[in-house]
Amino acid sequence: RPVTYRQRPNISPWATGSTWRYWLEDDQRFAEARPDVLTSETAPLTQPLSLKGVPQAHLVASTRGLACLRAHGTLVWHARTATSFVGLPFIAVTVGDGLAEVVFGRTVVNHDGTIRWVGTGGSGSTFFGSFAVDLDGDGPLEVVAGNTVYEADGTIRWNDGGFDGWPAVGD
Repeated sequence: RPVTYRQRPNISPWATGSTWRYWLEDDQRFAEARPDVLTSETAPLTQPLSLKGVPQAHLVASTRGLACLRAHGTLVWHARTATSFVGLPFIAVTVGDGLAEVVFGRTVVNHDGTIRWVGTGGSGSTFFGSFAVDLDGDGPLEVVAGNTVYEADGTIRWNDGGFDGWPAVGD
């Protein structure tokens, strides 16, 4: 079943007093009472997070794969991903070894460009992608891709078998 992102009752977007255009800001914790909704909570940051300096790599994604380029444009590696997925790649440390992986849909690529694993479930649809999050608080990050949650080793933890798009995790 789809999980609604607005608490009921929903009034028409055109009605006086409607807050429909602000739905991304809505408190969605009401959905955690549903038995088919997986929830998790992480500790808040205890100190400022600072990212600075020149990027060391740029990721370029296409239907032919994923490329990592140095800041000045030379090729570091190219991974021929086993998917025609076009989305947004991101960097995460999924297995806790301290080495960054690139997550691209349902594919996880090691820091050296070798493919760590390719999932067999959802990929996150064409434009909605995937992301990594520690859903159970055990340290390793799970990958949420569309209708599927993958463990850090690529095995499927959960798949709803429905529409493969719009992955989300709420607090």
